[in-house]
Amino acid sequence: MSIISNGNQILPGTAIYSLLKRHIGSIIYITTSTGNEEGQLMAFNANFLTITTTALETKYVLSAELVSFTFRS
Repeated sequence: MSIISNGNQILPGTAIYSLLKRHIGSIIYITTSTGNEEGQLMAFNANFLTITTTALETKYVLSAELVSFTFRS
């Protein structure tokens, strides 16, 4: 599990960026300051992650609200 502080951006060259880049297409479990999300990690940038849920909904999770995330092994 990776843990980051609220308000951090996901920038190239950081450990978080590398970890997310290696797991594009994987199932991700996300805890945010407003609840939990689960879905396939489709893309990310400095400000948000894009996931697709099992109901085929596209959701955007703000990096400023990330508390933790983990990937299905």
